[in-house]
Order: sequence, then structure tokens, then C-alpha cells
Amino acid sequence: MQHGTDNKVDIYISILKMESNFSKYTVAELKDICSNIDQVRDPELYQKVMEELRIQESLQEKYTDSKVKRSIAPSVILILVVICIFYEKIPGRHGGLTPEEDPFFFWGTLVVISGMCLNRLLSTKAIKKKNGVGDT
Repeated sequence: MQHGTDNKVDIYISILKMESNFSKYTVAELKDICSNIDQVRDPELYQKVMEELRIQESLQEKYTDSKVKRSIAPSVILILVVICIFYEKIPGRHGGLTPEEDPFFFWGTLVVISGMCLNRLLSTKAIKKKNGVGDT
């Protein structure tokens, strides 16, 4: 039984040796490949896969970091929306906008801005969850 499993792994490794571009694989797939390679028997293949894994993880970290940084701006805007609701005024030229002057436009503006900010925050959280980054 064990012999059949070794044969499948050997076939798998033979196919991987013919592969020249590992960039199309995901981080999880590259980790799986590394766990199936015999480092002593195939050191060149192992090095190629490990190098691509390092590159992919680095790119994933940079992408995740930029998404986290972009989640700060919507948080600040939501705080400003709360301040506008508290003071019942959206600052602007010529005195700004109040609910007494145009309630539909005042509340509509705040709802649209809040919706866009919440969408950005929730999509950032979903991306972090997908990439396995802890909640912040």
C-alpha cells in the first residue's frame, strides 16, 4: 500500500520538475508542494519552489498592509459623519448644509457617505479574513 503512495509522489515530483513557472500557484499550493519534495533528492526543485513561496508571501503581506492602511480613512470619515449629525451641519462654503435648509439632501449625503465607508471597511475585513490576517 505504501509503495503506491510513493509512486504517486514520484510522478507528482516528476511533473513539478518539468514546471518552469511556479508563479501561477497560490501560497497554500506552494506550501503543499514544498511538503512533498524530498530536499535531499531534489534540492534545486525545492529551492525554486521556496523562492517563489517567499515572493508570493511577500506580495501577499504588502497587499494586506496596503488594504489595512486604506481602512483608516473610512474610519475617520465615519467619525466626521457622526460629528455632522451631532452638530446638525455639514460644513461647506456659504455656511454649509443643515437639515432645516434641505433635510433630504442633508440626510441623503450622510447616508451615502456612511454607506461607502462601511462598504470599504467591510470589504477590507473580508480581505483580511480571506488572507488569514487576524482581526484588528
